[in-house]
Formats: sequence, C-alpha cells, structure tokens
Amino acid sequence: MTQLLRQSRHLLAPVALLCALGLMVAMRPTPSALERVQARGELVVATRPSLTTVYNAPDGPTGMEYELINGFAKRLGVKVRLLRLDNVAAVKYAVRHGHADLAAAGLMITGERKNALRFSTPYQDVDTLVMYRLGEERPDSLDDLIGKRVVVRAGSSHAEMLAKGRLKHPKLRFSEVENANAEQMLSLVDQGKADYTLINSNAYAIHRGLFPNVAAGFTLNKGQGLAWAFNPKDDRSLYLAAQR
Repeated sequence: MTQLLRQSRHLLAPVALLCALGLMVAMRPTPSALERVQARGELVVATRPSLTTVYNAPDGPTGMEYELINGFAKRLGVKVRLLRLDNVAAVKYAVRHGHADLAAAGLMITGERKNALRFSTPYQDVDTLVMYRLGEERPDSLDDLIGKRVVVRAGSSHAEMLAKGRLKHPKLRFSEVENANAEQMLSLVDQGKADYTLINSNAYAIHRGLFPNVAAGFTLNKGQGLAWAFNPKDDRSLYLAAQR
C-alpha cells in the first residue's frame, strides 16, 4: 500500500503541473487587434485596385487609399501587405473572416454595409452621378431610367441605391456587372452598350478625360462618405488607432 501511495504521488505531480500551466494559459489575456498587427509586423489590407484606391505605378503601388494606409502603417511601425480583390463582396468577406485587418477600398458607407462592418470616420465625401452618352436623352430623375438599359457594378453601393429606388419606382430595372470598375462601366455607356450607369464623383473626375462623350445627367445622392472598414467582432483597438 505504501509503495502504491508513493507511485500515486509521483503521478499526481506532473498532472498538477500540467493543470497549473493550463490555468496560466487560460488566464493570459487575448492580444488585441492592434497588438496582433504590431506583433506580426504587418498590416493586412483588403482593397479593390482602381485609380481612386490602389494601382501600380512605375515606382510601385500608389493611389489615395495606398498613401493613407501606408501612412497609418508607418505610424504603427509595421509594413503593409495588400490583398487585391475583385469585388466588394470579397473585400467584406476578407475583413469579416479575419483574412485582412481592415478594408481600404473606396467603400461608401451605407445602411446595409453598416450592419456587416465597422466604419471609420469618412476621409472623403463624394456624390453619386448618373452618367449618359452625349447626344442621347439626358436623364433628370429616376423616372427617366425606367425602360432604359441601366448598368452598375455588382454588389456596389449604386446597386443598393437603385434597389431602394425601386420602392418608389417599381418599374425601374438595372443589371449588375461582376468584377467591373468605373472605367469599364463608362465604356459600356460610351460604346452604346448601356444607356446609363452610376459612378462616384471622384471616379468621374479622374476618368472624364478618357470619355469626352460621356457626361453626368444628374446627381442621385450627395455628400456620401468613403471610409475604412473593420471587423465588428474585433475589439476597437485598431479601429481607434485609425481614428486617431
């Protein structure tokens, strides 16, 4: 019996040590979103390449979003790694599932998107313009879009706007183009493959020289904010650092 008790004591000692180590690990605080980025030494950013966000220049990546995000990363003492994605849905997925720390993709703040993402204070306000081809009928309101070939980018804020517009204009119809950018949407109107499209005023300012025959018919929405987006399930540490 004495020998059995001695053997039991020898077995209990490592078990107790393992339990103590497990308790210490369990009590260790979970790193915050900001701490994870700084420990990694890298800020992973989901974006959609375009002339208004991020694009490749002879000297490397540039664009308004890139300059902003690069400045933020330098403030944090880390490097930037870009996830270049084709559409807004992929950008949202990357942020919500932890593949990216934030989205810097020219995202317009909308009611639907606020349900899925945590937005920063807007860094820029833009208008939504309804574009048409010069020489064709100029639109003045959503009523003028009824019965016409209207195209927008799939999953865009513009698609949300027109979907809401159908509540008052049930005959309004539009098509969504997958993985398209502002230049491609303007090309469809310029080539007569569509009657109207919607783009943001900042994109029009950059592209208007390429499409002299395409002009703004009317402004559908004014002063809407573009902002960075974060995972709402994360703590607010990285978000607050960006706000500062």
